Order: sequence, then C-alpha cells, then structure tokens
Amino acid sequence: MTSTCRKEIIKYLWSYEVSKVGQVCIANHGYSVGKTLAGRRVDIRFDPHDRRFVFCEGESGQPIRRCPAKGLDVTTVTPASTHR
Repeated sequence: MTSTCRKEIIKYLWSYEVSKVGQVCIANHGYSVGKTLAGRRVDIRFDPHDRRFVFCEGESGQPIRRCPAKGLDVTTVTPASTHR
C-alpha cells in the first residue's frame, strides 16, 4: 500500500453488512468479524499506524476486531469520482 493510498484511506469510514457466515468483503478480500454479527452492520475505519482495518459495532461504536488490510490501493478504497 502506497503512502498516497494511506493518506486517502484514513479519510473514510465505511459501513458494511456482515454476511451469514460472519464476514465482510472489502475490495474482494474477506475479513471475519464473527457469526454473532451476521446480518448486522459494522463500521470500518483504517488505522494508518499499523495498516489495519478496525471493525466497530455500528450501534455502540466499540471496536470488535482489527485485521491487516489486504491488497488495497487508492482506487479500491475511494469513490470513483475522486480518480482523475
């Protein structure tokens, strides 16, 4: 992940629905957050210090899990309108 990507990605907070098997898919990479959260929404932010996604329970905002970010670049994590 390039420094440009890290600078862009820290600007965003994503909200995803957890699948039936307890996973969230970001840019075609699966991240396990636990089956107990299946069907619920989690908020995700990027921690640039250790290059991990931080998954937080939507309602409480409490961190659930931290996972290393996989195979990301600036085009996969930012809205298409920002690419020029």
